[in-house]
Amino acid sequence: MDELKTFISRKVHDVIILVETWLKEELTELFQIKNYRSVHSCRSTKSGGGSAIYVRKNLDFTVSLCETVEKVNNFVKITLKDSNASFCAIYRQNKSDIDTFFFVS
Repeated sequence: MDELKTFISRKVHDVIILVETWLKEELTELFQIKNYRSVHSCRSTKSGGGSAIYVRKNLDFTVSLCETVEKVNNFVKITLKDSNASFCAIYRQNKSDIDTFFFVS
């Protein structure tokens, strides 16, 4: 997390997308970044995986998708309200069903 904060401090980023976060739902509050709001999709049954989107606090956004499919694939999608730009963070376990992955994404 320290390396990420150092990277962010060098330049202002509106949106930061991360995969392989390895976070559990109950720990997401511990991984907040100053001046950003975040949305996380965490694996519930095993370690690894996960996806997250951090958005600068001054930008309004809506969460249009945040779910875990088959307990291994994680999806987060947000849309910025002023620009209608959408951003997705997707984690797919390499052994998961590809048809289910494409159906959701």
